[in-house]
Amino acid sequence: MSHVIFDHHGTVDKYIGDAIMAIFGAPLPSEDHAVHGVQAALDMRRGLREFREAWAEQLPETFDLKLGLNTGLMVVGNMGSDIRFDYTVLGDNVNLAARLEALTRQYGVSLLISEFTHDAVSGNGFLTRELDRVRVKGKDLPITIYEVLAEEGGPDDSPQLRQRIEAFNGALGLYRSQQWEQALAGLQALPDDPVAGVFAERCAFLQEDPPGADWDGVWVMRTK
Repeated sequence: MSHVIFDHHGTVDKYIGDAIMAIFGAPLPSEDHAVHGVQAALDMRRGLREFREAWAEQLPETFDLKLGLNTGLMVVGNMGSDIRFDYTVLGDNVNLAARLEALTRQYGVSLLISEFTHDAVSGNGFLTRELDRVRVKGKDLPITIYEVLAEEGGPDDSPQLRQRIEAFNGALGLYRSQQWEQALAGLQALPDDPVAGVFAERCAFLQEDPPGADWDGVWVMRTK
């Protein structure tokens, strides 16, 4: 995974247990740092899949990879004291990336990006879908989050995948307009999509406890 990050002009910031924190665009500036980050994430996911296939007989159980990416201004440099310091990044945008990585578990997906990263990579050949508008813990303003599904024209791109994205987009629109029954029907037509399952549960809940006419469609996350 570290080699993949370096191959896409990233810098390994630190290892945190079984996690890797990486930055793109520093120390060497790059206008395409967000694109490099998403490409690295997709290659990391692809590399893990190949590793699992090659070691399937030796591995007692499978394991997965969860990734969160955010783009924005951060404090970058040597942080610490005169007896010990590290080259690292600090700031709200760093924390948001960590929140996104944690949210992957709630949606059952492997790769989430913020609206800021989505804007930065739009038009660069990635197949994405809007998932939700959320207010993460510790933040007042909601953000839109996206799932990166594949590279356009890559091995994971397919007509079936694009049809699933279109079907989910339709159900998401019905959900936001509080048409719970219609949204639920559309979501239930996507039985193999974990995100559809999350929204189906929400629709059932919101049918019993409607949010009101002034609802903005934002889902508040209570945990990190």
